[in-house]
Amino acid sequence: MNGRRAIILTIIMIVSLFTVLLEPSEASREMRVLGAADASLYFVDEKNVNVVINYTSYSYSAAALAAIFDNETLREYFRNKMVDYVKEKCAEAAEPEGINAIRFNTDIEPRVDFIKGPNWSRISISFNLTGEGEPVLGKAGEYWVHYEFRGGFLQLIRGGVLQWVTIVRPPLPIVLVDVLKLTVTLPKGYSALQVVPRQSSAIVNWKEDRVTLVWVFRDPLIERRDPAVAGIQNLFLDLKSLGDDEKRILKKLEDLENRLEENLPYSFNHETVLRLLEKVSLARFEERAFQILSDTYLDGLISETERFLRKVFLLKIAIVSLPLISFLLSASLLYKGGGMMYLRKLFGKISRLTKESEKIMNPNLISILNYGTHSSH
Repeated sequence: MNGRRAIILTIIMIVSLFTVLLEPSEASREMRVLGAADASLYFVDEKNVNVVINYTSYSYSAAALAAIFDNETLREYFRNKMVDYVKEKCAEAAEPEGINAIRFNTDIEPRVDFIKGPNWSRISISFNLTGEGEPVLGKAGEYWVHYEFRGGFLQLIRGGVLQWVTIVRPPLPIVLVDVLKLTVTLPKGYSALQVVPRQSSAIVNWKEDRVTLVWVFRDPLIERRDPAVAGIQNLFLDLKSLGDDEKRILKKLEDLENRLEENLPYSFNHETVLRLLEKVSLARFEERAFQILSDTYLDGLISETERFLRKVFLLKIAIVSLPLISFLLSASLLYKGGGMMYLRKLFGKISRLTKESEKIMNPNLISILNYGTHSSH
């Protein structure tokens, strides 16, 4: 057994030396990223978390891992070693602070898998954390909860040679990590009021009513960035569920967002509509993800948007009414034109009748007058 371990250590030392000699900064552009760590914390609920950490290696690091994976003895040796290491690190996890902190169990059953691809090799580690404690009920009916992953949940060592995880540290110096990504999916209905360190981005799944936080770090030799950023060493999350007031505000913002989109074609000032739409969409996102906007700002934004939509509504009525107004005006003109023509025809007939009557009456009148004159003689 000691001889086998000596052989294993010799192999690791040789591969490690080979790794150190090849600086990532000297690698070609296609080979600059030699490895990536992708960790995911999925909160099933407030007290149950599924943890998955994948280490994916490329280039010569992948080839070295593939050689280990192909050897059944080495593969099972490192699998058992990593399982023991994960259990050991979780057992040493520091207790979180605060009265509303959830304390996770230290006795876990991790699973370690070795996966090979066409040009990459991967170590996949997964386990579940079960918490103890209850969220604190706030005055407005919302719940508060605090989580701490202390002592370095994920850390990116400077230099791009050896990267490790405090909870899960692959005992293989050939596991390189140039890109580090952590994804945390919060419990349903919760927002992140405080996040340390600050996330790189956040996503809101409106259908599932969940917020996902994402951190992305790259080694400074790969991407010129502040070398003081050493990755995620201590992860702190303060969460708060949505209360009735927050739900009402979010529903109002959703309605306004939909109405702005629907009324965009009816506005002559598209720039104003797009500006308001951007502000409303951003406010809805920030209020759902972080609940950081003040009531004054939200009330002012809602009032401004509603005033604008009322103006658009009046304009919309005017635009819709134009065809009807045009038809009525045309009908009126036609009616008036027809009426005048009828009157002209009527007056013409009357005039003709009058002239004809005069023609008929004039000879008779002359005859009568002549007859009367002769009679008097």
